[in-house]
Amino acid sequence: MSHVRAVSESARDTLTESLRRSPTVARLIEQLQQSDVIVFIDTRVDPLVPTAETMLMSTGGGVRYVHVILNPRMTRDDRVEYLAHELQHAVEIAEDRSAVDGPSVRRRFAAIGRELAGATAREKSFETDEARRVSATVRRELAVIRLASAPL
Repeated sequence: MSHVRAVSESARDTLTESLRRSPTVARLIEQLQQSDVIVFIDTRVDPLVPTAETMLMSTGGGVRYVHVILNPRMTRDDRVEYLAHELQHAVEIAEDRSAVDGPSVRRRFAAIGRELAGATAREKSFETDEARRVSATVRRELAVIRLASAPL
């Protein structure tokens, strides 16, 4: 059973496209396959999620469930990049077995990342250098594919 699951046709298309075009996405999914984290990917237009977000949904039976939301209005390349970025955040959760609820996940990201401006006391947002590196790597992977398929 896959630890990374699409919950809609649009999310399934993005996941398939990402696996086809990005070795980084494949590597991240392989890491998650070896963890106790199951990631559900969905696409949804939400004014509070202009690009993407990752959140821990619940924990039970020795499994942690993470929800990744992608904005389907992004370009195809942006959806691939942001999926990789959010999967990196899921890996960061998986790497800390004590990250089992909202407060412990926030502590994890406060320890390995930095709080983003505009975060509220109720809803803190964090960013990590590794997720930014993953985004840059996937942008390069996609650029190489575009160059390879460009007419001469």
